[in-house]
Amino acid sequence: MVVERKSFLAEPEWRELPWSSAKGPESKAPFDHLVDILLDMPGLSHQRKAVENMTDPQQILAYSKANVVEGQRLESKLNDWLEGYKSTVPGALYHPELSKIDSTVDSPEAGKLFPVAFRFPAYIVAQSMVYYWVGLMSVQAHFCFTYNTISQLLTTLDSIGRDKLPCTCTCGPEDEGMSCCLQHFTMQMLPPLGHREDWPRTTAHNICQSVEYFFQDKLRGFVAARVLPALALVKGFLRYARGDWTREIAWIDEMLGRISASGNAVAGAIRVMG
Repeated sequence: MVVERKSFLAEPEWRELPWSSAKGPESKAPFDHLVDILLDMPGLSHQRKAVENMTDPQQILAYSKANVVEGQRLESKLNDWLEGYKSTVPGALYHPELSKIDSTVDSPEAGKLFPVAFRFPAYIVAQSMVYYWVGLMSVQAHFCFTYNTISQLLTTLDSIGRDKLPCTCTCGPEDEGMSCCLQHFTMQMLPPLGHREDWPRTTAHNICQSVEYFFQDKLRGFVAARVLPALALVKGFLRYARGDWTREIAWIDEMLGRISASGNAVAGAIRVMG
């Protein structure tokens, strides 16, 4: 779903040609529009990794700020998509209910890790919201990782005497008000992280709380497997998040095992029936 480099499916001809004989891109279903946004997500990871290989402080700062701008663009597109999607679904997109599944990470002392699970009015709504949260989690984590890179850069420069660096406050208007000067740049020049900083307990948890819906008997094992990539991505991001997410990662591993076993069981039943 989200990989380091963009898929060929992100190219304009693959996004537009399949709908050229119909009414054009406007004929796309909301889920197709969401996929279009997600196809741009791999660029975030690729850009961050490019910064990791840089050694010039000025270049690190410039590329990191560009990463912030790209994150803002994708975050805005995701928010616009959600607002539009709400108008296509009668009623609430989802609602909370008490969870009906147990996990080995639950205990009387620690309590239930996810006491509440989400229910959706239809499978396509569930799939759309999980994909939306995956995209939003990717962007929010991208912001946090990028801000951490910039903060570490400034800390390193401060330790060697940043005030002795030459002033280069000559940015043009295209810099959107964010200083390019290593001597005078501060974290306050970046948009506040705000709620994005809580992504491990918000968007990442939302994805986990959606898993139970896919375990329903009527959806069967193959459908439950659709949430596998989303859970794997949550696990991957949590491994690099600040804080202790041992329980969450253990819970995800358990759910991945259950989904895999469920899919194998359905496949075996189909072979027997065949």
